[in-house]
Amino acid sequence: MIRTLIASALLLSASAASASTPIVFTTGDPPQARVNYRDVDVQSADGRATVEHRIRRASEQLCIDGQADPTVLQPVQRFTECYKIAVTSGISQLNQIASE
Repeated sequence: MIRTLIASALLLSASAASASTPIVFTTGDPPQARVNYRDVDVQSADGRATVEHRIRRASEQLCIDGQADPTVLQPVQRFTECYKIAVTSGISQLNQIASE
């Protein structure tokens, strides 16, 4: 369940709704975080660092809020696994965007 939840949890997009907010959370199944990168240059080291920081913050929040099912794993283990998957997904998407 956690992998399904996080596989699509971090979508890097610059939609109108997130244009002024660095991170926008969407409830649903799975919940998602949209990380805005339009205000930074993802080709620069500083811009990438900014977006990576946003990805980590979004991952933390998603993984803390997504621990409603205590039967999957113990809370700390669930958070750790969830966080690693979410950050990896977000950084992978950032790499794809930066290479375009």
